[in-house]
Amino acid sequence: MRLGHVTGIIMYKDIELCWFDANGYFVKYEPIGICKEYTPWEFREGYTAKAVLDWLYDRLPEDNRQGLEKRLQEYRINPIGEEIFKVSCGRALGDSCWIKFKDGPQTYLEVCKQEDDAYEF
Repeated sequence: MRLGHVTGIIMYKDIELCWFDANGYFVKYEPIGICKEYTPWEFREGYTAKAVLDWLYDRLPEDNRQGLEKRLQEYRINPIGEEIFKVSCGRALGDSCWIKFKDGPQTYLEVCKQEDDAYEF
């Protein structure tokens, strides 16, 4: 799956970890702070362009995932990372890390609420 152009802040709950601007395989990034509670495994050796891209790609579904294309069509989402992230906020199930976009949820509670609302229908 291709990433597209994604700009946001990698968050752990309500703690800002790293700002990024990724476009395909090119990424600009700026670490914001260090979280003593938790460090995503991709950043265990520090923040690098590769680590940021790995973190983003790990939060995208596999291209060969059964039923993926049909589900994306149902919800009118293009199979591009930037569109999937707008829906999921880059959050994996049960994960406390997510992406804060300027036009999306701004707190971890809002992200969880958005996820709960999506499962109601």
